Amino acid sequence: MVIPSIFNNNQRSILRLATPLMIGQLSQIIISITDAVMVGQLGYIPLASASLMISILSIPSFACLGLTYLISTLVAEHRGKGQPSACFNTAANATLSVISISFIIALIFQFSFPVLYHFGQDPLVVHSGERFFSWLIWSLVPMSGFICIKQFYDGVELTRIPMILSGFSVVLNLILNYILIYGWSYIPAYGLEGSGIASFISRTVMFFILTLHMSFNKKLKPFGLWQFNVKFASIRKFLRLALPSSWQHTSEVAAFSALAIIAGWFGPKQKAAHQIAITIAAFSYVIYVGLGTASSIRIGESFGRRDHQLILRNGKDSIALAISLAFFLFIILLFFRHTLVQGFNHDEEVLHIASHLLIYGATFQFSDALQALGIGILRGLQDVRIPTVITTFSYWMIGIPAGYFFSTTLCMKTDGIWLGFVLCLTISAALLIRRFFRLG
Repeated sequence: MVIPSIFNNNQRSILRLATPLMIGQLSQIIISITDAVMVGQLGYIPLASASLMISILSIPSFACLGLTYLISTLVAEHRGKGQPSACFNTAANATLSVISISFIIALIFQFSFPVLYHFGQDPLVVHSGERFFSWLIWSLVPMSGFICIKQFYDGVELTRIPMILSGFSVVLNLILNYILIYGWSYIPAYGLEGSGIASFISRTVMFFILTLHMSFNKKLKPFGLWQFNVKFASIRKFLRLALPSSWQHTSEVAAFSALAIIAGWFGPKQKAAHQIAITIAAFSYVIYVGLGTASSIRIGESFGRRDHQLILRNGKDSIALAISLAFFLFIILLFFRHTLVQGFNHDEEVLHIASHLLIYGATFQFSDALQALGIGILRGLQDVRIPTVITTFSYWMIGIPAGYFFSTTLCMKTDGIWLGFVLCLTISAALLIRRFFRLG
């Protein structure tokens, strides 16, 4: 990859590590976008239904993802301490914990589906997504397994294979979506449910392929591959750090999901437009998460060496990179918003609302970049408790009340919801970055 000369050597090094991570993250968003485009062709009711189900399921999904992000940091810390043989054992104990938790979460959400009929949504929208919901919630288990192994690869900076597999998952999911949503040959059209089946199959296939590759990867032997024994002390340390980290991500997504439910109060078209806009905005968010993960790995390794000057340098260079990326994506979202929404749906009113909401999406790019990075660099320092308080306060004490007030009391509808996003992300970013410099 060619890195622009405006960046210094350390920033280029961080970008080289971050690029495969960003691509891996982007593949998941591309899958979401292709799902939304294909489902959108079925009409705005299936699209609104998919939006509701994805909004609800994003809570357990990000809860599990938040758990996995600590794996690469802990692996990097062992490398920094000169303990490479301990890397796999730490990752394996963490993976066992995450898969167990994801299974329990899937079980709870499966039996809780009837509760959705009491969220003030259109009953037709809820009923249309029931089987889609079931397939998607159980796909959380193989997805968690894949991400855990990917985090182990990321922590030892062997990012190429997970990146390739992430790209392959996009193609596989696209093919399966086309076949199962619209039907092909003797395979009937499953509609919205077909998208859920496609996600389950593609995530399961990716998990088994990466597990198989790991089993025969000679480059992983120095990191203690298959030297595994269950260590409850290791599991306790992982959960002590990972559970607050998980809540950092979950609190944000849960707040966004709560605001998405409010969007449903204004009708299926507002709901569908909100889903289109949030899907596009999420494209930039995962780029920042990829950068934050790379920064947490570098800072985690420096933390293992107890090199405080390098910690501060990596943090400052990462912040500069985040601001640069945010500026670029701000321009893209602001000036190409009308083009970006095309293809998601045929309803002109839906597309008009969605393109208008992306003005707010462009506005919060800098805040979104810095808050995602802030979580990452503090995670590299194994500082998770105070950031958890910061994110919870920002999203639940600021974001949801503000979004509710603007959208309902001031009658701004989905505009008010997105203004709530701007406020909570800005406050979260400011407090997290301030926290880093206090510790650094």
